[in-house]
Amino acid sequence: MNKEMQYQSISKGFSKIYEHYEVLSQNSLIDKAMRQQVYNHINRFIKPNSRILELNSGSGIDAVYFASRNHKITATDISEGSKTYINKKIKDLGLNNLNFKHYSFLELEKLKPQKYNYAFSNFGGLNCTNEIEVMAKSLNAVLEDNAVVTMVVMGKYYPWDWIYALKGKFKRAFIRFNKNGTTANIEGEAVTTYYHTPKQFKNKMSSYFNYISSENLGVCYPSVNHTSITKFKKFIKFLIVVDSKLRQLIPVGIGDYYIMSFRKK
Repeated sequence: MNKEMQYQSISKGFSKIYEHYEVLSQNSLIDKAMRQQVYNHINRFIKPNSRILELNSGSGIDAVYFASRNHKITATDISEGSKTYINKKIKDLGLNNLNFKHYSFLELEKLKPQKYNYAFSNFGGLNCTNEIEVMAKSLNAVLEDNAVVTMVVMGKYYPWDWIYALKGKFKRAFIRFNKNGTTANIEGEAVTTYYHTPKQFKNKMSSYFNYISSENLGVCYPSVNHTSITKFKKFIKFLIVVDSKLRQLIPVGIGDYYIMSFRKK
């Protein structure tokens, strides 16, 4: 799939799914637990009243969170749905410290001369590209010296997916192991998805950023897509507690996602 077709599929597919993400952010125990862990990680490094750049901002759930905490944030995304959702939230919530730019994370130079002292990408938006080095260069161009970057990336090794092998669905169980990426169905749109190990991702960022911290996200509990399991709320609450105790003992890269932070060189 060429880049233009990928952009169109991302825009169409994710624009259709944002309403689902909004519902999950309000009602899913797993979504709430994962977002809170990401926020806790970012809050370890972020300074008060920061100028934040968000990549692949989706419907603006995370952008609103940080804007409501007195940070100034620029949310970026290539989907039309993102533009619609975030501009509506800006208006409805009166968030003068939040703005939206319809840019890809591969063309962040367009934001010049604006500079940011923090940047983040949540929930695997960067898995829609195999050009992490290009993204890193583009991001580097609009960050201040010593700015911190936090990325939430889908890794290759997710044990909950391997359960599909017990049902004989081996292709689905090991879908993340395809070196050339795999096709994900996002609301009827084919989006090529790439899975990066922490080592791969770190190496691709290394020309412009120094690694500072990482942690697993979603090791002991299933993703929101495992709906046959997530309906058992008491069990999910138990697994979330277990995850909070054990995830630090497991090598980074085992789980639905990993969180990785860097500092600009």
